[in-house]
Amino acid sequence: MKQTHLLRAALCASVTFGAGCDGDDGEGGGQVISNASLIKGQDGVASLALANNATVCSADATVCTPDNLSGRVFAAGAMLQSPQGGGGYNMTFLANSEGIIQDPSQESHPEGVLAFNLLNPVKFSGLISIPSEDNMPENPQINRVESYFDYIDATLTISGSGSTDLDGKHTIRTVFRKTATVDDVTGNELRVGEKLIKKDGETTFRWCDTSSCTHTTRPDSPLVSSTIVSAAAEAGQREGNGNYALYSIDFDAAFQVTYEQISDPSRLWTLTFNVTRALTFQNKISTYKTEAELVAGFELGYGSNSGGGVSNENKITSTLTIGEAGSAN
Repeated sequence: MKQTHLLRAALCASVTFGAGCDGDDGEGGGQVISNASLIKGQDGVASLALANNATVCSADATVCTPDNLSGRVFAAGAMLQSPQGGGGYNMTFLANSEGIIQDPSQESHPEGVLAFNLLNPVKFSGLISIPSEDNMPENPQINRVESYFDYIDATLTISGSGSTDLDGKHTIRTVFRKTATVDDVTGNELRVGEKLIKKDGETTFRWCDTSSCTHTTRPDSPLVSSTIVSAAAEAGQREGNGNYALYSIDFDAAFQVTYEQISDPSRLWTLTFNVTRALTFQNKISTYKTEAELVAGFELGYGSNSGGGVSNENKITSTLTIGEAGSAN
């Protein structure tokens, strides 16, 4: 486990990482150092145990917790700032090239390539950008992680809905990139805000409109998340990559760090995402009788710290710890 790859901002899961140094100078008084990371289920178990031990989305639920989160990510950054605010340093990691690490706004890299699945953790090797010691913020702390997801797939289990179409396990995909190509929607291109669904055992996602979720090609008016569509519309008005609805994951409490900690390649970092109650529905699940009704009412908890971003009170949060020297070995 090595360095700061928050991998996927999304779920009651742990990411551990340690920093490895190779001294290349980055931009803005920074340096790019090597790293690797691992994301895994909460407490290291093979499934995501909820804090309330209730992974099933019951018939009376309007809020519940996913069985799993997976998807694809372009890049992520840990925000290093002074408590007084202003300035700061976005420690970019979890990207496919040093060019993205140094400038994640590059549009020459059209979409993400790093897949993640919290129930089947994979170790990622890569890079992270950190400030030079002289450019550390005063009393530095890390407040949040900001991620560019192509899409996030939320797997959930429904019980007692009264509908044979809805009871059982489903995966609902939410798209955060303005356009993204994938292999599991018959080769078609995804568009920002779209919500697609597949049942357990299916290999291909289906689009939905207000009447059905039978569409293997995009219908004229697919169901979308208006929250994500609005956030993506703001992307061109802020710094960063304009292709994405930025996903912010706040820490439960700001994490104080030192340059010695973030630059020490032997320290183990552990980031724990809390996705309890991260899935919301407009109405009780028992009121939905079709997949289209379920998907129309579904929202993945979402937060954005960019100007004008919409914040969901049930969004994912996280905590961070950095181990003692030698703990990554």
